[in-house]
Amino acid sequence: MRKIMKKITLIIILISQLFLSSCFYSKVKPLTVMSASHEITSEYEIIGEAEGFSSEFKLLWFIPVTPRMSLNNALEDAIRSKGGNAMIEVTAQSENEKWIVGTIDSIRVHGKVIRFKK
Repeated sequence: MRKIMKKITLIIILISQLFLSSCFYSKVKPLTVMSASHEITSEYEIIGEAEGFSSEFKLLWFIPVTPRMSLNNALEDAIRSKGGNAMIEVTAQSENEKWIVGTIDSIRVHGKVIRFKK
């Protein structure tokens, strides 16, 4: 009888871990397309393509745990990754994941990083 109770307890723990750690909803949608992240006022060189990311987590779907996501933060993340000044041909998408314990909202940008010529 004791072995059966241990097995049942283990099965319950495993099932609850699977249930609590699984994502039950995920959606990705286009957010925006921009010709440039900043005003282009001088000549520039293309450094390369980059991707930036910004996200936020809300515990129990409404209690903010991390700073809010921001399109500007995602753009700056991508620009910093290549050491540039701005981005051109930028696309952005938003992602939303719902978990048992909360939600994750994020913004991902992709484009060409540029550096202004002196």
